Amino acid sequence: MGTPNYYSLVLSAPIDGADHLAAEFAGAGLAPDSIRYGYQPLYHRSIFTRYATDCPNAEALAATTFPLPVHPGMSGAALDWVADRIAVFAERQQPS
Repeated sequence: MGTPNYYSLVLSAPIDGADHLAAEFAGAGLAPDSIRYGYQPLYHRSIFTRYATDCPNAEALAATTFPLPVHPGMSGAALDWVADRIAVFAERQQPS
């Protein structure tokens, strides 16, 4: 039996939602890894440009995934805030 790793919890968002959600978290001092490390397909990095091939799936994943900022050192209040933000975001995504 393995030990769970809760560090990387990734959500999928509409293409116009992931950046907005990431900015909301960053504005609250909980910048997700996608902002902290500038997530993008590897072939956008200068070291890999000579190997670059168009990859629409990588582009779509980079644009629509959002890693939640969770780690063992987060306070209960911060975790509650994260859960609340996700609930608000999900509510906004529901069809009217």
